Amino acid sequence: MYEVLIVACLITSPADCKTFEVPLYHYETLHQCSVMAQLNAVEWASHEPDWRIRRFICAPMGSAI
Repeated sequence: MYEVLIVACLITSPADCKTFEVPLYHYETLHQCSVMAQLNAVEWASHEPDWRIRRFICAPMGSAI
């Protein structure tokens, strides 16, 4: 299974960055995750206005960037 990992930094403190696992979205294949990752990142950003996304990737569940 794959999940979307987002690296985001605080807008008010750009050096303060964190990796977030996007909840509720888990994909069986890397292809499925790759197709949906951008939409998941946009949805996540709409709920986290204090953070700016630096990058996002699909990774096996439980892995870290």
